[in-house]
Amino acid sequence: MPWLLEFVKIAMPMCEPDAEHIERMLVLHIDKHVVLVAEEDGKLKGTIIGCYMPHFLNPKLSMLQELAWWVPKEYRGEGIGGPLLEAFASIRKTDVTVMTLRPETKGLQAKYEEQGFQLYEYAYVRGNR
Repeated sequence: MPWLLEFVKIAMPMCEPDAEHIERMLVLHIDKHVVLVAEEDGKLKGTIIGCYMPHFLNPKLSMLQELAWWVPKEYRGEGIGGPLLEAFASIRKTDVTVMTLRPETKGLQAKYEEQGFQLYEYAYVRGNR
């Protein structure tokens, strides 16, 4: 949980993370969606979390949407993120897999393209409070 809270602070700087809510959502995604964890010697070194859903505009398509992909700073450079991406991208229960590229994750566009992803659109976020 501590490093998931760290991820939320970086990914969503417009709001303070709610640990209870994050824990409930994590349990929900473990039970009904996808949570992959990189672990070594009992240490959690990274995670990728996603959800299955029908495509919003096309009911014939199902999607696997990445919601969070995080390796804490102390484990970066150990080759953890790549295998998490490969494992997530290899899930074939849906027609489309969607990954989000955040500006602070420089260099990931090439990793995505190596996995067969294509740039589709950009996203803009504005806090409304």
